[in-house]
Amino acid sequence: MKRLSDERENSSGAGLTPVKKQDRRWLIGLAIVLAFASFVSPIPHVEAGATLALDGSGSGSSVGGNCVWSQKLTTSNKPDVIVAMLAINDTTTTVTPPSDTASLSWTPRASLKELPNVQIVYYYAIASVPLSADSVTFGLSSAVAAVCLGFGVSGADTSAPFDPNVGMPNKNSGSSSTATLEYDTSNPNDLLIVLEGFCAQGAAGSGSPSGFTLVNGGNVRPSNCAAEGFQSVIYSEIVSTTQSSSTNSVTWTFDTAISPFAVIGDAIQSAPGPTLTSVTCAGPFIANRGATCNVTVIDNSPGTFITPTGTVGLSQTGVTGTFTACILVGTSASATCSSIFTASTNGTVAITASYPGDSTHTSSTGTTSIAVSSALSITFFTASPTMLDPGEKVTFTVTTSGGDGALSYSYANLPASCLSVNATSLSCYPTSSGNYRVTVTVTDRAMESANATAIITVGPQRVLGLPQAIGLAVIIGAIAGTGGVVVLSVAIALRRKKGRQAPAKA
Repeated sequence: MKRLSDERENSSGAGLTPVKKQDRRWLIGLAIVLAFASFVSPIPHVEAGATLALDGSGSGSSVGGNCVWSQKLTTSNKPDVIVAMLAINDTTTTVTPPSDTASLSWTPRASLKELPNVQIVYYYAIASVPLSADSVTFGLSSAVAAVCLGFGVSGADTSAPFDPNVGMPNKNSGSSSTATLEYDTSNPNDLLIVLEGFCAQGAAGSGSPSGFTLVNGGNVRPSNCAAEGFQSVIYSEIVSTTQSSSTNSVTWTFDTAISPFAVIGDAIQSAPGPTLTSVTCAGPFIANRGATCNVTVIDNSPGTFITPTGTVGLSQTGVTGTFTACILVGTSASATCSSIFTASTNGTVAITASYPGDSTHTSSTGTTSIAVSSALSITFFTASPTMLDPGEKVTFTVTTSGGDGALSYSYANLPASCLSVNATSLSCYPTSSGNYRVTVTVTDRAMESANATAIITVGPQRVLGLPQAIGLAVIIGAIAGTGGVVVLSVAIALRRKKGRQAPAKA
């Protein structure tokens, strides 16, 4: 066990450097600050253990009796997945499910035998509180050599601890100087583990699979293994991408000579990370016309960001309506989707986007409130009066309902001397005769429009307050009459003059 012992020695660390005298004042000051801080309300923070991580380990060994953890397990976080593994230098011995001082409930996960003298089994349990010096005991039906190892994992999905891919766990056994495991996972955030037991035949120790680090290990010296004895080691690696057997085949050596071995590879999946879901809707919001609602789902976990996936459900209260499907797409920590909302009636509506979560994210919701208007329409468009003479006043009035935002107005086909205005009423004094179909067009902020028509008749021009023909006749008559009077008056005057000038008779 030279290499294994070296690794343990290296992991124990060197001695601490004595504190220099000139640093004592700084340390005293720091202590005062920390003491003061303990009385101040804590700043909100992410709870420890929220990311996938190893959380303590335990180990023990036995020759001729039950295997008990002498190195007891203490964890810092909750809840944790606790793994307990047993390697036995015999394939006929029956293993009793483990018990522990914390009274956890243990579930078998996997086992493997390699004839004639290597057997490994492992169980798991969920610790809802941190463990303090917990010791696990495996009961054995016969007096054999055994090594029992275990560890805690924080940030795991305690409701479904292991990656659901059918390729996990993976197993391999035989007699060789090397071992190989393949990993197939569905969750990109997993803790990959290697559980191995082997009967050392040559040089002591086990090689470390590439990318993996030592969790713990142990050995015993039974009579049916070579001089180096029976060994068991656990390795782990935290990954942030899904694993495929076509690219994630791990091979490593345990010895320089052929050794009987059994190995199990498994993947503990991370707890779904928290998400933030928000929804915004872009107007106009008109009944029976579609409006776009945009949903954003953000991975809010403190660890490696993973893009949320899946379909967001949308619902509404306040008015009835329908939504189109909203399927998330995105990169990094954020994913978005869009849905067309069509309200069937007007009113105030609350729209809720519900993200159901996926294998790496928890569910979350977001809500927004919008006002839905009815479609723009013109309820009245009138002219008063509808018949008038040139120069008389006419007033056009328009009344509307519905529409989005401020409205604008435009009038067309107006008689001469009348000009369009952006207002709900228009007054003017037509100067030209004729029939006019005056049209008003009303447009809302969404550029939706409605129009209506009012008809007016402007009569002909008047002469002396009378219709033009009669007025002209009167004038002509008056002129003619005046002319007749003048002619008659001239005739009478001439006659009188002629009478005065006639000579007297003899």
